[in-house]
Amino acid sequence: MISKALAKNPLLVQERARLFRLAGNPALGRKLVEDSIRHGGWTKAKLWWELVSLMASPADYEVIRSLWLQSPDQTHGDPSIQRAVARAAAVAGEHHECRTMLRRLILGTSQTIRSTAMARAKRALHEFARRSTFPAPPSKDDFSSRAAVALTDLNQAFSEVGIKAFLISGTLLGQVRQGGIIGWDKDIDVGFFTEECGIDLETHFMQHRKFRLGRVDLTSDRLRIIHSNGMWIDVFPHYMEGDMRWHNGTATRWWNTPFALRKIEFLGIDQYVPDDPERYLDENYGDWRTPNSNFDARIDAPNAEISDPEHFVSLLFFSLEKSIRDRKQLMKRRYIDLLRSQGEGAWLDRI
Repeated sequence: MISKALAKNPLLVQERARLFRLAGNPALGRKLVEDSIRHGGWTKAKLWWELVSLMASPADYEVIRSLWLQSPDQTHGDPSIQRAVARAAAVAGEHHECRTMLRRLILGTSQTIRSTAMARAKRALHEFARRSTFPAPPSKDDFSSRAAVALTDLNQAFSEVGIKAFLISGTLLGQVRQGGIIGWDKDIDVGFFTEECGIDLETHFMQHRKFRLGRVDLTSDRLRIIHSNGMWIDVFPHYMEGDMRWHNGTATRWWNTPFALRKIEFLGIDQYVPDDPERYLDENYGDWRTPNSNFDARIDAPNAEISDPEHFVSLLFFSLEKSIRDRKQLMKRRYIDLLRSQGEGAWLDRI
């Protein structure tokens, strides 16, 4: 039986579970996480999310569903754990269960936001009256310096196995438009050509001393790699299909005109980018020259193709809940309208 001390240390459980997966025994890793939840880890959201990431087939959702039904009330009151279980349901194709959970979560989140809005407004007015000056906005220097270190180590790790990592998505957009990181970016996006890859990249980064691997789930082939300095890097395989270059997300994929690579300077280091970065951005963003912090790559990208319509609708539920949490009214209205177009009804009026 797993010790309670281990169950209360989610990071250690995560690392051991990933080592089991690396050793070719992912079922043992899932059992470790399951036992950790049962023996003291009911309220540890990291353990629930790890169990989701370790799903190897839709059938693994049965374990998560069983745990959820047995879990104490305190667990059911944790929004992060609710999102994890709903995510597992979506991964398993149980979209009715996923959306049922998310409707409750969305309505609860909306009610919480409304009930605290007045108190927040009063505190903000009090703070405004108290201060004589406004604080300086947060600096991006620390993010940029950590990103440079993480990219340097990532390039080295890729070069060890003969692969070139190149900037894509928001990271490439920041480089082309302003020569650095976009103000609202929280991670680094890179791609690689699948024809260059002759190894198991997951194993390669699992064994690397400067990186920790954070899988997304079985619905996506991208890797999430976390540098030792805390920088998150999303790595997207780019493959050829027909006469287009593609990369996949969850329920969506994006095409690009085939491209070669060239080097530029980014954050003081040499970095590969598509050889025609502006064409790449035109295809991915349309009007990328105008900053837009509300851009959603699934619904706004000109080159997006929905690969799983049912899962795509479930993702709109997740996006709506997040827009409410983040108090993004414009995006909240967009997701509500999109869900109405998919047949969702009167419950949306209560948000």
